[in-house]
Amino acid sequence: MPTQKKPRTSTPTARKDRSKTVTTTAEAPALPEVKVGQVWADNDPRSDGRTVKVIAVNQTKAVCEVLTDGANTRRSQVGRITRIGLHRFKDTASGYKLVKKTRAKR
Repeated sequence: MPTQKKPRTSTPTARKDRSKTVTTTAEAPALPEVKVGQVWADNDPRSDGRTVKVIAVNQTKAVCEVLTDGANTRRSQVGRITRIGLHRFKDTASGYKLVKKTRAKR
């Protein structure tokens, strides 16, 4: 004879009070000041020696011209125009470091 299943009865369970959850917001690191005319060097070891000159800046990206090729470049990229995210202009392994500042306007 098949056994009959007992009907499920729902019992109220205690719910975690989430109204008192404290959230903290860490401040995002400030973006570097990237200006037209600056020259930046690529920190990536695969493109050692590569430099770019900033020719335009918008809200999130810098438009740059490649000035010198990296050591491992097969085909010359000098003169090529590229867009680089502003968040990459920081002195880290995958970022860029400032080589030459812009001249102050008088």
